[in-house]
Amino acid sequence: MGSETNPSKSKSKRSLILFIVPTFDTWAATRVTKPQQISSLNDSVVGIDATYYLENSAKEPLVTALGGFPLALESSIVRELKDLQSIGLRPHFVFNGLDHGIDDDPFGPSLASATNNAVAFETYESNQAAQAIQVFRSSGTGLNQQLLLPGSRRLIYALGTPTPAALSEFLKKTLHKHGIPFTVAPYSALAQLAYYEKHPNHFVDAIYGPSELFLYGVEKIITRFKLAHQPQDASERGNPKKAPQLVPESSEFLWIDRRSCLEELGRIPSALFDDSLLLAGSKTLVPFPPTNKPTKIYPFRDVVNLLASSGGSVVSLCNQYSDDEEVQRLDYLDRYKRAVAGIRHHVVITSEGDIEALDKDNAPSDLHDCVGQRLPEELNMYLSRGMIRPRVLNWLASGTILILAPYDGGDSKVYQDLVRKQLEPLRRQTLSLLADSLNRYYQRKEITTRYWFDPKVSSKVNIKDLLPSPKDSIASWNVKEDAMLNRRQTLGVSTR
Repeated sequence: MGSETNPSKSKSKRSLILFIVPTFDTWAATRVTKPQQISSLNDSVVGIDATYYLENSAKEPLVTALGGFPLALESSIVRELKDLQSIGLRPHFVFNGLDHGIDDDPFGPSLASATNNAVAFETYESNQAAQAIQVFRSSGTGLNQQLLLPGSRRLIYALGTPTPAALSEFLKKTLHKHGIPFTVAPYSALAQLAYYEKHPNHFVDAIYGPSELFLYGVEKIITRFKLAHQPQDASERGNPKKAPQLVPESSEFLWIDRRSCLEELGRIPSALFDDSLLLAGSKTLVPFPPTNKPTKIYPFRDVVNLLASSGGSVVSLCNQYSDDEEVQRLDYLDRYKRAVAGIRHHVVITSEGDIEALDKDNAPSDLHDCVGQRLPEELNMYLSRGMIRPRVLNWLASGTILILAPYDGGDSKVYQDLVRKQLEPLRRQTLSLLADSLNRYYQRKEITTRYWFDPKVSSKVNIKDLLPSPKDSIASWNVKEDAMLNRRQTLGVSTR
């Protein structure tokens, strides 16, 4: 135990990784964002991107120090959703499914988050409790406080607090408990929401989500709900039975639309606007390196002007900066083309329950390289209903198990041995159990496991070599029907 180290206890000087605001959101907040009375959403179905909703939910500043989920998150979510339903709004949540696209640095965000977490603890241990709490609080305010690491598509939303992906299962349970419908998309929730809105049956009337929805052809986006409540007496505060009453007349929502953006930018073509959004950086594509240097980050308007100076052609722009080291290392033009193909032909679940690519007649034959491997229909059905989590399915589809750093950085040798030696057999058996019922492609797939503490070293195993197989393990089982019926009767379960 003497060799263990813990980032929260280390006295070495660390630098806080600063958070940045996405350039488009900064520009849109003061230029094209418009308020509207929330009563105008009466009797409307609003599709809600679950990840964006969790990013902007109320944060608790000391979650990092205490660990676990935010204690008041469920009550906060339920109260807000009840307020929205009270004015006639009908929410329908959509969750992200499997991972898609390219991620060069899957360990970067968790390691950076652990570093920031350590900075906060060092501040606390230096007898600066108030400043430490402020660090925790500033990391948990949520809205637009995001960091996009070079070479990574993943955003850090808080210093070691549970990510939206970690909170997704918690939110699904909460929604199911309160009868609020939700769907898990095959891949991107944004593509699924865009499909719902543009479907002839208009499954949703409006969408609450990030500006990235513009890339999927959405024209108007709700970015925030601002609910006003009646003031409470001191005796009523904190009493769950005395929840503050919504004031619909003073409540509003903020929204942006494509037309206003194009007008504000000088009536530019819609294609130039979409490409500028991509180059400015998002979860779909890392920022164009020349616009995202440590010494200078281009405002969104400058990104638009830069692309316009190249005739609106990303190909010409990449050729112009072909000597840039990061443009070369990332092979940025290829990534851009993959991102565009992945957006135009993203995979969604249709109204008939089929898993299809958008504009499938014109989709490339290698679409799986842009989106991801396709899973059997039955697994996609289980995924869409929230009956199976995407985590293990991601392992199987990608062929890679990524073990990310925990909140404290995971420097302990004991913890590293736990995840590498004791938990790895369980992960492999889980994959074997799942693959055993699938086709031979998955039954014979090679799986690679990588760890945050040794990212250059990986362990590989072929699923077919995992013994004993689940089928062999249960081959000798013999459970008589009478025993099953008696047990079901004991449990009070219908025998029909």
